Amino acid sequence: MSGKEYTAKSIEEALEKALNEMMLTREDIEYEVLVQPSKGLLGFGKRDAVVRVKKKVIKELKNIVEDIKEERKAVQEAVKEEPVAVELKEEPAVHEEPVAEEVVETAAEVKEEVLEEIPEEPVQEVEFAPVVEESAPVQKPAEKADKKEAFANAEVKGKEFLSQIFKEMKLDVTIDVKEKNGYLVFDLKGKNLGILIGRRGDTLDSLQFLLNLVINEKNGAKVKGIIDIENYRAKREETLIGLSHKLAAKARKTGQKVVLEPMNPQERRIIHMALQNDRRVSTYSEGEEPYRKVVIVPEVKENSSRKDYTNKQA
Repeated sequence: MSGKEYTAKSIEEALEKALNEMMLTREDIEYEVLVQPSKGLLGFGKRDAVVRVKKKVIKELKNIVEDIKEERKAVQEAVKEEPVAVELKEEPAVHEEPVAEEVVETAAEVKEEVLEEIPEEPVQEVEFAPVVEESAPVQKPAEKADKKEAFANAEVKGKEFLSQIFKEMKLDVTIDVKEKNGYLVFDLKGKNLGILIGRRGDTLDSLQFLLNLVINEKNGAKVKGIIDIENYRAKREETLIGLSHKLAAKARKTGQKVVLEPMNPQERRIIHMALQNDRRVSTYSEGEEPYRKVVIVPEVKENSSRKDYTNKQA
């Protein structure tokens, strides 16, 4: 079970600490006891309780929907208060594509001057970030049939799940589903969908996480689902690639490692792959989900060994 760990003298105290920090009630969380507390004997062997706590999925979904509803309401009110004199036909909906935001890395020395240099030009065609795993074994006919059936079931359940959410949010969204590079891609099209992306794709990633829980529930084979909105993933990938080279140059110039902000596995893999062939730096990931982040380290010696992240988990 993923989540954050909390330590206290007793299990109840650890849970209370988690609830206070997360600002939730007991009904909104799931927890797992990692270490049972012990008073020890004569002062020896004493240990605190350790629990791992995470939000329940249904609570997370409700929060996402409510947050997006509030944002839409605020935008609509702002539009009413400040009407725009330009006719709608001069600004076709097709140009309202969501723009990928740039990642802000956490190292103090890398500031806005680095991010300002990153090109924001749209990319014509960029493949999705997921990297193909090591050569997969040849599937038997029965395995291929099971995989095909799993993808078909996942598509039906995924479209039904997303349609219910968009209906609740009163959004008119077209859902196109296709298989690409071993992934099931749910491509969303419609007006004003940038609100579904959130800050640096946080809302989109949360929605994608919930989608994968739904499509893999009682499904025969594991299916990885990806949600994309009007080519957002490709634009985000291009931004991250540009950022990785800028930060690698910064690491080489200062001789110090650069720590990026926490990213999901898909985005961390983009950084690793972008710098894979740069012999002057190495990269690795540290921390635990969802706070795992990429570290870029300048190589001191030209002949020093480098880590190969091509087929390793980001």
